[in-house]
Amino acid sequence: TDQREPPLSDFLRMDLDRASAAGDPIITSVGRWRYHVKMLDRVAIFPLHAGKLSTGKLTGRFEGRLFGNRELARESNDVVIDVREPPKEGRPLGYRLGDVGRFKLSAEVEPRSTTVGETVAVRVRVTGRGQLPSQLDLPRRTGIEWLEPEKREELSVQNGKIGGWRSLGYAVRFREQGEVPLCSIELSYWDPERRHYETASVELGNVL
Repeated sequence: TDQREPPLSDFLRMDLDRASAAGDPIITSVGRWRYHVKMLDRVAIFPLHAGKLSTGKLTGRFEGRLFGNRELARESNDVVIDVREPPKEGRPLGYRLGDVGRFKLSAEVEPRSTTVGETVAVRVRVTGRGQLPSQLDLPRRTGIEWLEPEKREELSVQNGKIGGWRSLGYAVRFREQGEVPLCSIELSYWDPERRHYETASVELGNVL
């Protein structure tokens, strides 16, 4: 009759799969007791800082003919996760804490010619697995203005790991004429499987 999510105050939460209320439960045994079992929710959580972080408890209230006229209150266990930072040794300049996984960058720039005061579209796509970054360090130079990006994403879980893609679409306005290099975008990240830092990059080319 009522379900309250764990607070997850120290985590970034991403919904993955919420079970349908009409879905059929399975039956399993624990000791001499038999239970109906059903997944209520599945989420990915990413720690926001280091330390011993608590998820908090999921609580719910249930009713049924076996309970009579009363509701039955239940709560989950509280999970404590020990979170550590990636090593500081060898950390690249510009690494943003939380960029952990394995990623690739690709980009499209359209059109390749414009007039002063107009914009071109730069769409950067990050693919891989892990916590996909929500912002990138952009090349800065005089005469170019990067506007706030439009974000799209598609995420899923495969073999217990979250992955997919996230695109950031920028409108770039030019204040000066001539052939202007957009330079490159780089993303430094910690690869927890290889246990060292990597840097993905993509060249954006020039706009006339």
